[in-house]
Amino acid sequence: MGAYNTPANVKYSVAAIAYVNEMKQQEVAEQVLENARRFFGIN
Repeated sequence: MGAYNTPANVKYSVAAIAYVNEMKQQEVAEQVLENARRFFGIN
């Protein structure tokens, strides 16, 4: 079984997504934050 999904693991997901998509980690992190804000209705 894998590791538990916790907010502390987001950095690993961001790193993997950035690597696969040949993007900077900062770009991925900013997009994730924007998506979360839109999803939860946070300004």
